[in-house]
Formats: sequence, C-alpha cells, structure tokens
Amino acid sequence: MELRRPKPYEDRVLDFATKLERLFFRLAMLGFMGILASQLALSIPTVRDALIQTDQLENKNAAQDTTRSLTKQLTIRPAPENGPVTAWVKINNTPVAKLVHSQVSIEFTQNDEIEIDTSGQSGVYRFEIDHNDPSIASPAPGTYVETSESHQAVIQPVINSR
Repeated sequence: MELRRPKPYEDRVLDFATKLERLFFRLAMLGFMGILASQLALSIPTVRDALIQTDQLENKNAAQDTTRSLTKQLTIRPAPENGPVTAWVKINNTPVAKLVHSQVSIEFTQNDEIEIDTSGQSGVYRFEIDHNDPSIASPAPGTYVETSESHQAVIQPVINSR
C-alpha cells in the first residue's frame, strides 16, 4: 500500500483559488443571465404593461398616504375691527384663495410659506389665523398678523412630527 503524500502548500492554495474562481465565474454568469432574462421579459409589451400598472398603483397609494398625513389646514379671517378688505392668500408665492369679507381655509404642508397680500389697498389690516390641529405648533390658534399696502404678512407654519 502506498502512502499518500501531503500536497505541498502551493498546490493546496492553487486548488482553493481555482475552486473560488469557478464559483465567482458561475455567480457572475448567473447575474448576467438574470439581467438578460429581465431585459427580455421587459421587451414583451404585456409583461411591461403589467409591471407599469403595478408600479403606478403602488406609487398612487404611497402618495395618497403621505399627502393625507402631511396636509394640514389653516383658517384665515379678517379681524372684526377691519373695514371691508380684499386680500390674496398665497402659498409659496402662488395665489390659492381670495379673501373677501369672510374667511378662507387653505391646505398646506411642512415648509410652505403662506402670505396674505393686501397690496393696492391703503391702510393696515389684521387677520386672525385659526386651526384646531394639535400637530401645528406655530402659529397658535387665534394669532393675529398685520398687513398693509407695502407689507405682506408671512406665516411659516411649523408642524410637529410624531
């Protein structure tokens, strides 16, 4: 019976490196084949349409949940001592409501800048900001802001995230 001689260190390292190289080559080939198969599947119109509809449905649901949780509401009304006043309420410099002798409710999100613009009318006008949402830290309900022909009232609401 022949005695088996142990392999030298260099041969053992070379065998291990060869096995590792084969494994990495197989993994690379599997990845490439997966990419090729997915590209082929996306080239078929029915598969692509099904995937697009699924993506749109998921994005729509996610957007609705986010919008519902982040949208808050403020009510703006002229102070009782004001005379007749017409003002534009703007969010991020875009007019969203015209306030004429009554109140308006506007929806906003975090980091929106709300402006009350009475330019073109002489005098100083006061407006009451109101809400009943405890997650709005600023402005507090019943806060008054002043605006005039040369000065717009700017409100930067702060929403507490829970």
